[in-house]
Amino acid sequence: MLLIGLLNGQSQEVAFKNFTVEDGLPSNETYHVVQDYKGNIWIATNAGVSKYNGKEFENYTIEDGL
Repeated sequence: MLLIGLLNGQSQEVAFKNFTVEDGLPSNETYHVVQDYKGNIWIATNAGVSKYNGKEFENYTIEDGL
């Protein structure tokens, strides 16, 4: 019991942010998410690929050469 109490006292809460089309994504359906060496987050969706720089989305579609 004491060990569990100590572990619970040391835990941290993880913050999550859900992005949707209202935030700038081309679709709410995502397939893959990766982060590049510059810190950009790339999101593959069924309507294209999005790059998130921490502030805004830049979307790439078939018209952009995908």
